[in-house]
Amino acid sequence: MKETKEQIKNFLLHYKADELKIMMELAEYCILGNPDFDFVKTFTSDNAFPIIEDQTKKTIKFSPESIITMEELEIYDRFLACAEKKRATKAERSETLAELLDCDVLFEGVCLAAAVAIEDVNLLMEEYGCPLKYADLEKDSVYRKRRDYAALLGRYARAAVNLYGSILLPEFKEILCYYENLNKNLTGYTRRSGSYKNTLAFSPEWLCYCVLQSLIGNCNPNTLMTLDGFLLHDCFLDDVIAEPKKIVEIRKKEKNLSDDEFFERYFFEEGADVSFRALYEEALDHGRYLPNKQEFLKYEDPDYMRPEGTPEDLNLRSLIQKKYKKNFTLNSDVEDFMWELFYEATEWGKSKIPDTKETLSSVMNLILSYGIDDDDDINMFI
Repeated sequence: MKETKEQIKNFLLHYKADELKIMMELAEYCILGNPDFDFVKTFTSDNAFPIIEDQTKKTIKFSPESIITMEELEIYDRFLACAEKKRATKAERSETLAELLDCDVLFEGVCLAAAVAIEDVNLLMEEYGCPLKYADLEKDSVYRKRRDYAALLGRYARAAVNLYGSILLPEFKEILCYYENLNKNLTGYTRRSGSYKNTLAFSPEWLCYCVLQSLIGNCNPNTLMTLDGFLLHDCFLDDVIAEPKKIVEIRKKEKNLSDDEFFERYFFEEGADVSFRALYEEALDHGRYLPNKQEFLKYEDPDYMRPEGTPEDLNLRSLIQKKYKKNFTLNSDVEDFMWELFYEATEWGKSKIPDTKETLSSVMNLILSYGIDDDDDINMFI
């Protein structure tokens, strides 16, 4: 037993007009964040299928309509039209939102996209008046596999941007595959019958740059995506917003170049100095830090960036105890030093990303202030 369209509509009508508008916007964010529907919608104009085949080196043997039918896409289009309508009435919004949630394919699509960003989709569906419909969906093993895969991608994306700040999507995919054996079991993501039989976005079989750019870039509110495939921490938001305007201004002066030639030059010249690309280039010289899986996923928590307890922290404390014990009279002095070092060496607690040269200078001065003056040790600390 699950809610009917009329029951969902009546539930939604209990919201105030401004509240219902927010519910529409959230559903719009989720439905647009599901790449499967966009892949089908643009099949005849901007076909992603051959791109995905090329990147995965596999042939897609199912039809677009086995993902979503043309009739279901009409519901999708009606919902988006209403969501974009500035003066839509409360009745219009409740009707089109209820129609969206009543459609099994689109309901599952909203839930899958939501799973990338939030831990408990059930709570969200309660807010939409669909707890029984979601409970019924959760009984479906195919949905659960797709949902768990979507949630896994979201976890790794958040951990990666919190740990690295800036990383290219192909490298993110390598890290994901380094920790997870996603090819071990590719079964259970498709249905033999019913709706939403096949998926490109929510199966590891089709994991590739094209899918990741759409899925992670559109579904995860704590990460940012750029035109050239950088996955970023949201502290870079201002630079990401400002870059398109900068590109347009420069493009006006470079009319003799084709689009491909222009962007290839821009990303290696003017665009190379943008904060997140500069950070990425500097980090390349130091190698990618890859802790064990459990440690890596702890960085999903944005507040995990702490100096205590990590292997690097313990090694540094061991060096202090062996070689510089006389420089630290009390254990509290060691704690103070570690926190000061952590603060000076990272962007933690700062309103903007610090200049690298200033950071190194601050770290150097801090180390020297504690009487640590051996060049090799200073380099190791840094």
